[in-house]
Amino acid sequence: MRLFRLVMLLTIAGSALSLWLGGLGPPGGPGVVTFLFAGIGTALAVFGLARPRQLYCWLRYNRAHQLTPTLLAVLAVTLNGAGSPSWWVALPLLWIVADVSSTILAVAAALVTAGAYLATTAATGTPLVSHGNAGILAAAVALPINTGIGRLAAEVFARFVLNLHRVELEQHTEERGEPMRVENLAPTPQREFVVPRVAAPAGRERLRARTSLLTSRQLEVALLARDGLLEGEIAACLGISVRQVERLLHDARERSGAATTSELVALLVTGRLAPAL
Repeated sequence: MRLFRLVMLLTIAGSALSLWLGGLGPPGGPGVVTFLFAGIGTALAVFGLARPRQLYCWLRYNRAHQLTPTLLAVLAVTLNGAGSPSWWVALPLLWIVADVSSTILAVAAALVTAGAYLATTAATGTPLVSHGNAGILAAAVALPINTGIGRLAAEVFARFVLNLHRVELEQHTEERGEPMRVENLAPTPQREFVVPRVAAPAGRERLRARTSLLTSRQLEVALLARDGLLEGEIAACLGISVRQVERLLHDARERSGAATTSELVALLVTGRLAPAL
């Protein structure tokens, strides 16, 4: 959620930049379309800051929802003319996609937006390279590159948070001599899970004792459960059936030794789950 809020703030900043570069700063004034998409981007970001969980879960619900910011980004750069100042709105909108979707979908969304940006500029008769100035081409190339970087940042940040929870758990246990109670993050009310205190082996054996290896699909379902999505929402998000989600959660619990989804998520939060290689 912290990263999601940061993207919302960047969306507001991008909207302000689009107005400035569209003419609000220099003499003249931004066009109506610039105002429109700057307003849409700002409104979306303000709602995301006010109700981050609701917007995040709505975006994660399925791929159609995840691509909604892409549609807004394409419209922004298409309707706003050559060298669209709404590029600065489109970029943070693509970062939203990178934060809630897969790498392939995020980069594909950025490529479509970049294509729309170039096609619109060319359709107005504006040369893509003028007197050695390739700024328009550079801006188009920057969209998928920056989106890919945003997706990488989301992955690194998620792993950092999970490791931070693990370190907090170990420090709490060492300082107080008792296991740390992990908050129930599962979508349905279940009993609280207490991470047991076990003797810590050394080296690789310690890692094996602490970590359960899940398939990438099992880990993906567990991560969505951590985010608070229900089984039906996870199924819609991944394009699979609810029965498949139930089976994946069951298999993940079997592998990790968790009795409930709550315990499975607790293990995830404390860094006790990892992808099988």
